[in-house]
Amino acid sequence: MRKSFGKDREVLRGVSFSVRRREAVALIGSNGAGKSTALRCALRLVEPEAGSLALFDEDISSAHSRQLRKVRADVGFVFQKHNLVPRVSALTNVLHGNLGRSGGLRGWSQVFARSELRERAMPCLERVALADHAAKRADQLSGGQSQRVATARALSSSPG
Repeated sequence: MRKSFGKDREVLRGVSFSVRRREAVALIGSNGAGKSTALRCALRLVEPEAGSLALFDEDISSAHSRQLRKVRADVGFVFQKHNLVPRVSALTNVLHGNLGRSGGLRGWSQVFARSELRERAMPCLERVALADHAAKRADQLSGGQSQRVATARALSSSPG
């Protein structure tokens, strides 16, 4: 895989890795090494300039948006910027992890969510030791708590 930002900013060159279903992976490296870019390229959130991409034994190098959404729904991704919605609860933010599978109003708010989604989200908050903060707005959480809510959101999506 190869990715550049401008003529003089080659970020990735010859990057290759594989991740099996149900496997958890962490990329470790110095700031600016291209870890986030590599993961974003692997999901085609950022388009790589060269290379082939396969997720779950499915070639997604030239996949269209519907196929990409389906594959991405099976991947849990915790971004550096947690991308939580500040004015809604931690529980609602965790429910947002299921938007790829159950979009619309039912996937957007805990008030309208199906009970099975809420029942799947709460154990994820428990797993990151934040069940007692489920009703707290995301903008009232500390940085570490926000990251744990983002982790719970990734877990709730039941990644592949």
